[in-house]
Order: sequence, then structure tokens, then C-alpha cells
Amino acid sequence: MKILIVEDDEDSRILLEFALGENNYEVLSAINGRIALELTRQHLPDLIISDILMPEMDGYSLCKAIMSDKTLCHIPFVFYSATYTEMEDKQLALNLGATRFLVKPMEIENLLEEIESVIENHCIKQMNLAQNIEKKELMLTTDYANIIAKKLNKKVRELEKEREHLAQSESKYRRVVEALRDNYFFYTHDSNAYFTYVSPSIYNVLGYTPEAFQQHFETYLTDNEMNTSVMKQIIKARNGIRQNPFEIEIFHKNGKKKRLYITEEPILDKHCNVISVEGIAQDITQRIIAEKELASMHERLEQAQKMEAIGTLAGGIAHDFNNILMPIFGYIEMIKSEFPEDSKGWKWSSTVQMAAKRAKELVQQILTFSRCREQEKKKVAIQNIVKEVIKFLKSSIPKTIEIRQSIQPSQNFIYANPIQMHQVLMNLCTNAYQAMRTNGGVLAVSLSEIDIDSDNQFEFPDMKEGQYIRIEVSDTGNGIKKEHMKKIFEPYFTTKPKNEGTGLGLSVVHGIITNHDGHIFVYSEPGKGTTFLIYLPVFESSNTR
Repeated sequence: MKILIVEDDEDSRILLEFALGENNYEVLSAINGRIALELTRQHLPDLIISDILMPEMDGYSLCKAIMSDKTLCHIPFVFYSATYTEMEDKQLALNLGATRFLVKPMEIENLLEEIESVIENHCIKQMNLAQNIEKKELMLTTDYANIIAKKLNKKVRELEKEREHLAQSESKYRRVVEALRDNYFFYTHDSNAYFTYVSPSIYNVLGYTPEAFQQHFETYLTDNEMNTSVMKQIIKARNGIRQNPFEIEIFHKNGKKKRLYITEEPILDKHCNVISVEGIAQDITQRIIAEKELASMHERLEQAQKMEAIGTLAGGIAHDFNNILMPIFGYIEMIKSEFPEDSKGWKWSSTVQMAAKRAKELVQQILTFSRCREQEKKKVAIQNIVKEVIKFLKSSIPKTIEIRQSIQPSQNFIYANPIQMHQVLMNLCTNAYQAMRTNGGVLAVSLSEIDIDSDNQFEFPDMKEGQYIRIEVSDTGNGIKKEHMKKIFEPYFTTKPKNEGTGLGLSVVHGIITNHDGHIFVYSEPGKGTTFLIYLPVFESSNTR
């Protein structure tokens, strides 16, 4: 048994095809009356099931054409419609020669029963039907025109209402999108990742106008490693797979880096093909800075508490040790006075005295570390101290180590103790020299100025906005192992051979820089060397100290 389905709605057509095929009917299908008429003439189906409202040729016109053709009018014709459901619609269908008029939707079981009933009870009346249609041609044409006009008018009104509703929704949606301010902007990009719409608020976030931003997505991404995995998510979204929100790092128009929190939604057509991807971006740069600063503050607090406890203990020991050293120095002087200078007793006493002096110097370092001795601060031109240290180094370190310097001229000063600044630089440079004394290398010292503001504070989350002098000391030595990096500023921690270091040098440096409201950072990679960066705030005469 062969059945022709005429239906322009794909979902309805597929459902009917499946239901009839499962019940052993041979199924043909067409999306409009014109194609259905051609298929009917070619294949002569046993039954036609047709919708009414379709493009090119509607169901009424198809029925009329079938029933007017003496070779086709014997085929039962069933209307199955959800739009034409009034009594006059049904009457016109029957007048045109339809066998049955069914209203959507129907349960599949009921529809199959109706089909079987039509096939069993239909009688071929081609001659009488043809004569009847000829007599009523004018009447049917008039009824058909009236019904079609009525339905079309109704459809036009519905479409106008729908268009008005869509216009209102679009207007509301656009107002909401374009009202986004401050830290958000909305965008749409196509399946090839080219932006097709960007809300005006992008100017507040990234400094671009919507027109200037409509390029390929990857154009604006930084080389941050997080963006590599992000691109995989973006590709999946362009393929219609919804992704969890993610973060990206992107360039501001001024070249600064911004962190955005992205939520995207792929927009699909009824065939599940991706039309576009819509997204909303939130600028979370300040939040990331705040989170990093909070984590750093916790870390600094723990370090400060540990250093304070050690400092208190060290300071107490240093004071007691000073008290022990005082009589040693006194008795040594008394002993030396009892021997001539060329005697063994005088030489032995001098050796003891030198050891006591080294102990005294060690006590001074401990006191500096524990901050038990506040040093006088004043306005200092740090570049002069840097030049002095470099001059000394050139005359004292081996020629296998090349010294490079880059000191930018500056009119700014820092508020510092010059002796302690000298101590900091000598300590760092000595460490750098010792890291290269076996194989030689390059010791580089540079001085420059940097402004930290809201645009670049993302790179310096621990530091306040303002002007800083930056000192960089780097070497090309063996570098520092990763497991040692967190310990290098701790007192008594050293990687040098026994009897070569006290482990107080970098802890003293850290204490001095912190006491000057500065910051010190270290970057190192085994086999490639180490770099220390010091940031000291520029002195302002209006500052109250």
C-alpha cells in the first residue's frame, strides 16, 4: 500500500513517514502541492494525506487538481490540518472531493485507524465526481477564494502581532545590552570567530569602539598560557557545545593586559547548526589583583610573624653575646700589653682579637636583621651608591666576570639610609659574583624608574600605586633550585659550603628593603642564572616621615 504525504513542516512530515513506515506502508513525501502532483502522476499512490497551507500550491489546489484529472480522481484524498479547522473549511474540502477531513494533532493510533477506514470504504466515482466538480466549479472557486482570503488575513494579523512582539523584545534586549556599563560588555561572533556585534560598553573595559573591535577573536589575546586551553573551549562553542565559564587574558587598546571572565552560549538553528556564539565578558582584573594581594598579604604575614619571632630571639642572643665579647676584648688588650709585638704571645692574642672582631661584626648583622637598631634615613640619590658599588666591584672581582651596567639618569631621590643601601647592593653583587666564580659569566646591574598605576598594577599586585626606582642585579650563574626559592630570605638558610656563609645576608637585605617600604623579588632558573629586582618608592618632599 503506497501513501503520499504532502507536508511543508519537516517535523510533522518526518513523524508521519516514520509512523506509516513502521506499519508497513510504502511512503512518498512532498513539501508542497506542486511536487505532490508530479509524484502522484509518476507513482499513482493508493492514498494522499495533505496539509492545506503550503507554499507554491496549497492543499485545496492540489485536491482540486487531483479530482479534476480522470486518471487520478479515484485516489482517496485526506486533509490533515491544524490551521483550517472551521466547519466551512471542512465543507470546502469535501466539496472539492476530499474523502476525509482530519484536524491536527491526532494520536498515531487514531490516525492509522482513520487511514484504514478510508482505504476500506472508499468507492471510485470518477465520472460522477468529475461531472459534479464541473457543475460546481464557479461555486467552489468562490468558496475557495473566500476561505483562503480569510485565512491569509488571519495569518497576516498573527504575523503582524508577532513582528510587533519581536520588535518590542529586540528593543528591550538592545536597551539592556547597551545599558551595560563599567566592567561588562556583550558580544556575538560567528562560527569562524569573527565578531559581528559588540556592545558600546566595551569602550569602558578595553578602550575600543565596537566598530574597531570587530575582528578575529585571537587578534586580541595575549601569549598567556591560559589562552591556549581557552581557545579549545572557544572552538567547541563554535561547534555548538556549550562550555563552562572561563577566563582569558586580553590586550587593552593601550597595550595593557586585562583579565576577563567569559560566559558564552552557542546559538543553533532548528537543524542544530551553529548560527553564532553570544557571550558576555566581565573585567575581573581588579578582582584578580585583590585576590593575589590578599594571598600575598597572608604569606607576608606568616613570614613577618616567623621573622619577628626569630628576630626577637636573635636580638636577645646578640645583646647577650655583646656582653660576653666586652670582657674578651678587654682581657686581650691586657694580655697583648704584657708581650712584645714580635713575640708568639702577642701574635696569638692578635689572632684571638681578630676572631672576636668577626664575632662582633656578626652581632651587628644579627642586630640589623632583628631591627633592634634603627638607622637614620635621609634623602638619597641611589644612582650614586650604585655607581660606587660597581666601581668597587670592577677593581675586586676576577676578569672572567664581565660587569654590565645600565643606569638611567634620574632627578628623583629615595628616603633611605645610605649605609644600608650600600650593604644591600654589595650583598647582592657578592652573591652574584660567587655564583659565577668557577666558570665566569656576566654580572648586570641596572637602575630605572617605573610608574605603577591602575593599568599595570595587575603585574605588581603587592605594591601601591606610585613612582618607584627599580634596581636589578642579575647573574648568569647556576641559578637557584625551585625548592630553595621560598627559603632564600630566611635567616641562617644558605646553599654555600660550610664556613663560607652565615645565611644572614639575604635575610638582612630583605629586612632593610622592607624597612624602607620597598619590595624585593627574585627570579631564577637552574642553569640560567638569577635576577633580583628591588623597588624603592620615590621620595616626595611633601611626605611626612
